[in-house]
Amino acid sequence: MRCAQCNEVNAWTLARCGPPASHRAPGVREASPAGVTAFAFDARRWTFADRVTGGATLVLLVSVFLPWFGTNGGFFNVSVDGMWHGYMVIDVILAIAIVGYLVLRAGFASLPFGLSGAPAGRLLAGAAGLNLLLAAVSFATKPVGTSWQYGAYVGLAAAIVAVALPVRSVMAARDT
Repeated sequence: MRCAQCNEVNAWTLARCGPPASHRAPGVREASPAGVTAFAFDARRWTFADRVTGGATLVLLVSVFLPWFGTNGGFFNVSVDGMWHGYMVIDVILAIAIVGYLVLRAGFASLPFGLSGAPAGRLLAGAAGLNLLLAAVSFATKPVGTSWQYGAYVGLAAAIVAVALPVRSVMAARDT
């Protein structure tokens, strides 16, 4: 067998080249410890609601750093991003957690930790709902004398889209 990195055949040089995993034959997977599933990213594991929620959450995450409020008068033209609100720091952390959870769902057939038993739709609906609540509070509590700017509209719209499909799927599952 030849090394994929150094193209050597000798076992002595293979030991010096790099980690043993780099010396496996192409297409051969290393065995996992008993009970542990290997991470293999497959976006086909996502439902349509997962894809929409993930995309909208990424848009919300980007919108937090766009101008949310601003003044356009006289000598001072100031714009403030969504991070001005303390709520949006929590929103950023929650958005990263949602995207991370979706990556884990795409990577593992069954999650290797306690969230496997939790209904995925309810978990996403709850997290996206909290994101919407925080974005709505940030949108509604603009500073006096300022006007909303495009970041606030983008963030609020993305939060609404992110929560719409998970809540709809949870409601449909409850009715059946």
